[in-house]
Amino acid sequence: MFIIIWGSVCLVFILIGISFRNSKKQIQPWANTTIKIKEEYIKQYNKETGNLFIKYAVLLVLAAVPMLFDMRQNSPMAVITILVTVFSSIYLAYGLVRLQNKYK
Repeated sequence: MFIIIWGSVCLVFILIGISFRNSKKQIQPWANTTIKIKEEYIKQYNKETGNLFIKYAVLLVLAAVPMLFDMRQNSPMAVITILVTVFSSIYLAYGLVRLQNKYK
């Protein structure tokens, strides 16, 4: 059951990344904010933001691999999964801030 839910969440992030990559309008990944990107860089910004979301989803898939080997409750493999998830979320937030500063 864990793998089905985890895979569904990863699939959602992949679909978000694909929709960001294919968007012709400027995307806004942060809620309730508006970042102005120069008109000539919108397509490139959307592509890089979409790629970032896809990379995040792949990292989440890789984070679930240790749980395939040991699905017991209170497993030490769960710690690895949690740590990889936390660091990949930090990677996503840092990457979004970096991209917005790059294309402002």
